[in-house]
Amino acid sequence: MKLRRMQAKAGRRVRAGGLVLLALLVVTLLLVPSVAQAAYGVYTTQEIEFLGLINQYRQANGLGTLLLSDDISDAAEKHSKDMGKYGFFDHTSLASDYFAVNATPWQRMAASGYVYDTYKGENIAAGQATAAEVFNAWKNSSGHNANMLKPEFKVIGISLDYTAGSPYGDYWTTDFGGYVDASAHDAGGGGGGGGGGGDSEKPILSFATPINGATVSGDTPITLTANDNVGVTKVELRIDGSLVATDTGYPYTFTWHTASSANGGKSLGARAYDAAGNYSDDSISVTVLNAAPTTTTVSSTTTTSASTTTTSASSTTTTAGPTTTTTPPATTTASPTTINSTTTTLPTTTTSSTTTTLPPTATTLRPVFQDVPSDHRFYREVTALAGAQIIGGFSDGSFRPEDEVTRAQFAKVVILAIGEHTDQIEFDGQATFSDVPWTGESYPFDYVEEAFGLGVIKGLKNGNFGPYDPITRAQLALMLVRAGGDRLAAPPAAYDHGFTDVPAFADDAVRIARYNELLSGKTADTFDPYGLATRGQVAKMTSNLIDRLGG
Repeated sequence: MKLRRMQAKAGRRVRAGGLVLLALLVVTLLLVPSVAQAAYGVYTTQEIEFLGLINQYRQANGLGTLLLSDDISDAAEKHSKDMGKYGFFDHTSLASDYFAVNATPWQRMAASGYVYDTYKGENIAAGQATAAEVFNAWKNSSGHNANMLKPEFKVIGISLDYTAGSPYGDYWTTDFGGYVDASAHDAGGGGGGGGGGGDSEKPILSFATPINGATVSGDTPITLTANDNVGVTKVELRIDGSLVATDTGYPYTFTWHTASSANGGKSLGARAYDAAGNYSDDSISVTVLNAAPTTTTVSSTTTTSASTTTTSASSTTTTAGPTTTTTPPATTTASPTTINSTTTTLPTTTTSSTTTTLPPTATTLRPVFQDVPSDHRFYREVTALAGAQIIGGFSDGSFRPEDEVTRAQFAKVVILAIGEHTDQIEFDGQATFSDVPWTGESYPFDYVEEAFGLGVIKGLKNGNFGPYDPITRAQLALMLVRAGGDRLAAPPAAYDHGFTDVPAFADDAVRIARYNELLSGKTADTFDPYGLATRGQVAKMTSNLIDRLGG
């Protein structure tokens, strides 16, 4: 069996019981109808069995069950058919009777009617004839298992398609999403997002922060907990009865810019909806207490009297949060596995998975680290990368944007940013760098090995990697450009980065990075190549790389 990540063009293989596995960070199992009908899809016995297996598993772990989405299943079924007919195994549509060539899972889902801005994911598998085989394979893979238990997912699309004469015969595609759409239903066809189905249970909703009676000021985080037996479709926030924001994906969080409100008592209200139209409300009272506005007296130059101008603090309350972007799919192909000097044939089963962990677009700012407020120069980048689980903060709630970044830390950041991390590890006794040994933990060993395998890092002159050395701005430029590869635009021959202090070894990388707007200088004409990169700068440049690569 092979599990691999969506973007891994050169993912490392690991051996497990003679099967080849390559896994993504988060994974899911989905099955698709062999025939879709107007009311709800017609699903095979194995597809329905898989739905039961994953839902029993989720319930045993305290999670809600998944509904079948016919729209998502349509996308999954067509991809399974394409893989079997055209003999490929990939998240990208390398050839298709239904979609554009190179279509991503998200594009296929949108083309099939699932157009919502929410969490989405995909698993593909080949060679397993039964739901139990696929379920057990994914359950025994830490990354895939994490995806099956991902609380944000509410609906699933499932497809098992058999193509005679194809490399693997049976092909599974499972796509899933975080929004309960109108085509969603249970295994019997009831309870869909279109309002039918008999679901009468209301969501459970409550304010987590702030607490009732609190005094607030400045940018105030508002966090709500919302759960439902089927799935929460949206949460609305009201201030003094006026709707100010809506969130359609977990976590249900907002930032209230209290400077735009007058001081005094305020009522915060929230309403959570499920797909059947059931809703529940919760409300709290808080007191806004901001500093008084400043008053400036300006003397007139033409009269003896003075005029007074008063300026009051204000700010907008709608700023888009990080958007869901997915990474390009993996193109790793299966190859023979050599065991004891004998070459075996291609495995008879293979699986792969992909996901996006960026939170959906929100109408308000997400809560941020206490030392990266919404007016911080790196706020957008830090918030987006934190939401994508590419970077994290410290236990005290800070991010520390001016702290240095080690080489091992950035290896992990850049591998996660380009979607090239596999969470299936097996050490074969040979580490690339003697100062990054295998300790039984993925960090830093696995990330450094992956970065080396992809050519993102090359080590130091002494043959070591220096995992705990702080990374310089020149080293950062080199790693960013190597990670971007040929997806970055090549600058014209006459293009000059404009810096006077860049050493020869980093000159070409700085040219490419500058031309692709990945970085800026310390001053107008200096880059400061040997200066140490800070956590804020790393967030900024990594975010620029993701933006440039379209992810």
